[in-house]
Amino acid sequence: MSQDDQRFVPDSYLALHRTPGGRLGEAQATVLARYEWCEDMAQMLAAPARDLGHQIGADHLEAAAHVVRVASANNTALTESEWGWVTLRVAELAGA
Repeated sequence: MSQDDQRFVPDSYLALHRTPGGRLGEAQATVLARYEWCEDMAQMLAAPARDLGHQIGADHLEAAAHVVRVASANNTALTESEWGWVTLRVAELAGA
């Protein structure tokens, strides 16, 4: 992201938007907005994933995948790769 911008976007998310040559395929502002949307979604789904994991004895990734699958069923706002990133982020947050 811009050197003047203090907001952090992890490399794991930036990789979703990089061209084979390593450049961002979209404007920085667009990538930042989409990241913030994905991070908000992950934060919102972390508690339900944690609760589900405890209820059924599933590991964090399995519970996250289930919760994200339900959330994404009728939501086309994010791309498939972004939902994949959200799944991993939810698992990370649920395990914290």
